[in-house]
Amino acid sequence: MLLSLTPLSVLAVDEAPAPEPAWLITVLLVGIAWVVVAVTVLKLHPILSLLTGGLIVGLLAGLGITDTVTSLTAGVAKNLGGTGLLIVLGAMFGAILSESGAASQIVTRLTSRVGKRGLPWVMLAASVIVGLPMFFEVGFVTLIPIAIVLAKKANIQFKWIVFPLLAGLDAAQCLLPPHPGPIAAADSLGADIGLTLLIGLGVAIPAIIITGPVLGRIMAPRVEVTPPKAIADLYTNSDYTAPRPPGTIRSFIAILTPVVLILGKAIIDIAWPNGSGIFFNIVEFVGTPVIALLLAVICAMVVLGTLSGSPRQILNRWVGGSLGPIAGVVFIVGAAGGFSTVIVDSGSAQSVLDIASGAGVPILLLAFGMAALLVAALGSSTVAGLTAASLVAPSAVGLDPIHLVLLTLAAGAGSSFLVHVNSGGFWLSKEYFGLTVGQNLRVWTLTHTVLSVVAILVIGALWVIL
Repeated sequence: MLLSLTPLSVLAVDEAPAPEPAWLITVLLVGIAWVVVAVTVLKLHPILSLLTGGLIVGLLAGLGITDTVTSLTAGVAKNLGGTGLLIVLGAMFGAILSESGAASQIVTRLTSRVGKRGLPWVMLAASVIVGLPMFFEVGFVTLIPIAIVLAKKANIQFKWIVFPLLAGLDAAQCLLPPHPGPIAAADSLGADIGLTLLIGLGVAIPAIIITGPVLGRIMAPRVEVTPPKAIADLYTNSDYTAPRPPGTIRSFIAILTPVVLILGKAIIDIAWPNGSGIFFNIVEFVGTPVIALLLAVICAMVVLGTLSGSPRQILNRWVGGSLGPIAGVVFIVGAAGGFSTVIVDSGSAQSVLDIASGAGVPILLLAFGMAALLVAALGSSTVAGLTAASLVAPSAVGLDPIHLVLLTLAAGAGSSFLVHVNSGGFWLSKEYFGLTVGQNLRVWTLTHTVLSVVAILVIGALWVIL
């Protein structure tokens, strides 16, 4: 098939017949395999691997040179302007928390009543609470400085709290309102939001316990997780002590600022879906993730910096110094966005969806399976869960409220299955955790997949019982 593509046929896509779905899925698998092999075997930098993977998928799928390049660069730009900006603001926020002493103060408070064995449970609870209103990447960059400081101050290996951190954030984004993903999926199916949260908690609790502390204990001897020195130093090494170091109240005000702002937007969207007016618009504006993190950085500069007596030069040094260690992470996530966008534009993702639609399986497994296939193709859990819920919605007419909720949760559980190299979060965790691609498959992908499987088993049991 590859040999039959002449330069003319590649350039003149409009005159060529549409590729067969089987070929497009093959192309998708080839692109994913190339990225994995390029990084792990050929030792190519992830940015180059992802960009060349996007070119391979686009050209083999028949997009043509011009459209492939356009799709690739548009995806990179979208991720840099979205997730990339969140990572930058999150790094600034984390640096201020750490350098000011606030992160240490928070860790002291969190660990004052628990021993080392209780720290994974502390991180699990914190990640669920922080993850409820936040997209995964925002919650991740918010909690990373706390996790790194927690591990160092408690003198425990970082890997013991990595699995609970990922499990809590993943469960929040896939199963629990007011996260935008479950809310959108519930809306598509007409499921009650409050009931979705209630039953979602019943599904999420066993899933995060098994995926977080239990899986972490099983995997700890099998994987090493050590943040790169530049990132670890960013959050743990400070040669400055503020004249008036922040206490517990100021420290928690700072770290909860983005959580409260984003949660406020989520609540008002649920309670007032067709709202208008100055108050509504202000809450909507300040609760947008980028704006919320920007305001959090400004708030932290004032509450943890100015009120602590730290001069402006010190604050600027904290903020500026946070950018170097995460520059590579930002561009890797951007390249992942380009790779994912080419997959969508090439029609490979649609081919996966078409095959899933004709599978003829029970509606609960169809919702789960569609979401699983879509997240494997697209790399976005939120989009996969919402799309799967929308596709099964016509077949869900007549279901009672509880089974509509379970269908919503099944789509959410599927959206966490086998999340891999086409996800920006995969590369985010890989870089922050100092892992190879193979190691991160045993951390990031395994955590998501185990949570997905446990969740759908619980959902299936509830479907039969209720």
